[in-house]
Amino acid sequence: MVWKMIQKKMECVEVIVLKEPIHHLWAHGETIFAITESQGIKLIKESRVIGDIIKGKEAKCMAVAQGKLYIGCTDSSIQEYSTPYNWEIEIKARTRSWRKQSKPINSVVALCS
Repeated sequence: MVWKMIQKKMECVEVIVLKEPIHHLWAHGETIFAITESQGIKLIKESRVIGDIIKGKEAKCMAVAQGKLYIGCTDSSIQEYSTPYNWEIEIKARTRSWRKQSKPINSVVALCS
């Protein structure tokens, strides 16, 4: 649901339907990012077109700062997705040691300076 403050009262102005339950939700401008139950990331554009981003990765958490989405994954990697340019990059690779078990990134914080 999209909520808006109208005359000092919150009112639902739109309902966006997704096929899966949502675990985490972030918004940046007119773009909405959602981590679904299957740990995929949905990108909902201002035209309400829904697409998948960061395919092949299972997302655990995310943070948005300065038009970029930072995603912590279950394989201990961190992905960066740029909303204006629609590109993604891995900024921390997953752990590849046989001694260390794959530990998910449970929290990502993006600070703006």
